[in-house]
Amino acid sequence: MLLPQQGHTKASQPDRPHAPDNTRPPITLVIHGGAGNASPSSRDEAAYRQGMRLALAKGYAVLERGGSALDAVTAAVSAMEDDENFNAGRGAVFNAHGNIEMEASSELSILPLPSQSIPPHRRCMSATLLRHARNPIQLVRALYLNPAQVPHPYLSSSEAEVLGFKLHGSRPAPLSYFWTRRRWLEHRRGLGLSDDLSYLAEHQQETDEDDFDPASLPQGTVGAVALDSHGTVACATSTGGKTNKMQGRIGDTPTPGAGFWAEEWAPSPTPTLVSSNGTLQRRRGLAVSGTGDGDYFLRISAASHLAHRAQFLNEPLSVATRKTVDALGDVGGVGGFIGVDTDGTIAFALNSTTMNRAYMSSVDGAVPKTAIWADDDWE
Repeated sequence: MLLPQQGHTKASQPDRPHAPDNTRPPITLVIHGGAGNASPSSRDEAAYRQGMRLALAKGYAVLERGGSALDAVTAAVSAMEDDENFNAGRGAVFNAHGNIEMEASSELSILPLPSQSIPPHRRCMSATLLRHARNPIQLVRALYLNPAQVPHPYLSSSEAEVLGFKLHGSRPAPLSYFWTRRRWLEHRRGLGLSDDLSYLAEHQQETDEDDFDPASLPQGTVGAVALDSHGTVACATSTGGKTNKMQGRIGDTPTPGAGFWAEEWAPSPTPTLVSSNGTLQRRRGLAVSGTGDGDYFLRISAASHLAHRAQFLNEPLSVATRKTVDALGDVGGVGGFIGVDTDGTIAFALNSTTMNRAYMSSVDGAVPKTAIWADDDWE
């Protein structure tokens, strides 16, 4: 593993064989839990690793029993939404008005099997400006699976929630569910306000230490990408956005082509896509999910930029990922990407001090591996 130079992108990925065309693909799950230039404490670092291992276990269990990539990434992201250490769901950050506004998305490379209820072109679903969803990613999945009631790929605000709760069979969470001492202090201190906990104390009692430092926590998105035994790849992404963002701000997480992308394509009949025995290569596909300062991901359509480098320039996933994060840095963006392709190859790239990231794959015995710092070895 190469160590990055100061300020340069790091692409970290294990050396792993591709699956032969005549075998089932290796089931694979990759997740991220936020990126930034802060330095987490040893306690927070341990909490991130523990949370990522739990998310891996829940998502990978879906793949092991033959489940879909969509369900696997939903399970993994749901686990991180339930963990207040991550900026999604329970741990979502506050906006400048002291409110919660969450967003989430998911996408498949292709429908794994013909379906009478889901059109073949219906690959993605996004929702934004959510305030009452315990698990925004589950709400997005419910919207996706019901095209008759939700013909659009993108919904927002109360309309998304009312319909999503009905289709998912869940109930809205009270606002107190999202109000943790940690996030409230980040909000107040970020605006230069006093540590007024009176409002929070009315709803929830916590025992975090008084000298909590909000700068110790990275502020980023959570996400997952997976390859299932059917050969389908999918991504899921969820976030509370940026601390003290303007009310109504929409980020890259729910925006197709900016913070997430999944696609599959037939190779064009060019010499570069012909194998050594003269036959055309099989269909290719990938799924990616980003984390970092979403405003910059939006400005360069970062996720589709990555995917189209792989598709139209025939770049390996690791190369396309690294060059996309380089392009992100060129415009001042900080963050990174995770990705998986239909061969089971995984890739990570970041230009930040940390990016919580982890993976499991049947290729290497389904052993969970985690990393946080840019130059981390896998643990």
